Amino acid sequence: MKTSRHWVQTLGLEPHPEGGFYKRIYAHKDNLETASGARSLTTSIHYLLEANDYSAWHRIKSDELWYFHDGAPLTIRWILPTGQLISETLGHDQLMVCVPANVWFCAEIAKESHEHTTYSLVSCVVTPGFDFADFEMGDAEDLVTLYPQHRDVICRLCR
Repeated sequence: MKTSRHWVQTLGLEPHPEGGFYKRIYAHKDNLETASGARSLTTSIHYLLEANDYSAWHRIKSDELWYFHDGAPLTIRWILPTGQLISETLGHDQLMVCVPANVWFCAEIAKESHEHTTYSLVSCVVTPGFDFADFEMGDAEDLVTLYPQHRDVICRLCR
């Protein structure tokens, strides 16, 4: 049985600021001009999240497609501008989830998972391509002010 350590070493993953581990595996050679500057048409990463960690609330300026590969199911949550909280579980029964651009989102190993696996391995594709200049980490106080109805999950999954 593979472990998170196996995947981190085999794939050369490094710590990600939002939590978990990642490595960029693809960046399209062509660029697109965006309001934030030139961005690769598409980028992709491998991303691994361990059961005792989470991907903290953050947002980016592009759509992000998440693809499941191995391990436990992963719950991805985002808040629409209307305040509606969306939860999707990425795993063996749902292999892909699209998180829209400019929404606050987070992820954690699904609590209802009955597997003994302590990690989730996914890939993410961002188009236009990801750049840390387009990344914003969520602040619990600010997010609770905007979405008080989601206080518990916001506070639990902010850094």
